Amino acid sequence: MPLEEIVMSEGSFITHEADEWYPATLERLEEGEDYGFGPTIRFIIQIDGEDGETWALASQKLSPRSKLYGWVKGIDPALLPEVGEPLRYKKLEGRRVEVMFEAGEDRERVTKIRAEKVAAKKGGMQEKQAAAARAKTVRPDEEPF
Repeated sequence: MPLEEIVMSEGSFITHEADEWYPATLERLEEGEDYGFGPTIRFIIQIDGEDGETWALASQKLSPRSKLYGWVKGIDPALLPEVGEPLRYKKLEGRRVEVMFEAGEDRERVTKIRAEKVAAKKGGMQEKQAAAARAKTVRPDEEPF
């Protein structure tokens, strides 16, 4: 899919296609600034094949409707704590993820984070099952006399 040309103000930048998933590593999490809505958490992300780090910011409020909850659930639902328990941020660090960006007025921002989707390996169980099914199928030109 070709990149769209987006006219932006001076000093702005867009480097990723919107609505595309980019493979990355969630390097670490840091406590972010309070922008008037409570404390934040900064996800420091290394996009595969890119220099420098990308970061994503979410409120530290963890509820089923929060951005943080959605990101943690997308990475590993087993890491979501029970009500009243703390989120173990360190267990997120080093995880392979995919991120999606959205263009804003003057910059892009990470909007979604999920666990990296792993493509089926050749020789894997699904491939072996498909090969076995093909082997059982007799084509008309191969029918015995």
